Amino acid sequence: MSLTSASSLLEIGTRAELAELFASHRLVLVCFADPWVRALREALEGIAARFPSVAVALVDADSEAAVTSGLGVDATPTTVVIRDGAEIGRLVGLSSVSRLEIALESAVHAPVGAETLRGSSGAPISW
Repeated sequence: MSLTSASSLLEIGTRAELAELFASHRLVLVCFADPWVRALREALEGIAARFPSVAVALVDADSEAAVTSGLGVDATPTTVVIRDGAEIGRLVGLSSVSRLEIALESAVHAPVGAETLRGSSGAPISW
């Protein structure tokens, strides 16, 4: 599987693929969930299309336990935003697409070295 395209939803099946994804993209949104939930898949595909500079990935949390354990994923869905290999945001549970998009807007425009996603007011984004 090629993980170089950031304009479509990527499906991750191994820890090696996840590591390659983090190494090859500055900004990654990865969702650990049941990949068969159609609404979630469509939402992630829409986010991938709207944010072509962000790698958007889906991991089957139930069948890929080796992948989820390394990031401390205990519940699904869990969405993690990674910038330059470091986690900068996490959402556990369901959330609206608009909330994810606001967080990604912040991450895309955050200064290099920023450790936390921040909203337009400068306050940390509450996931």
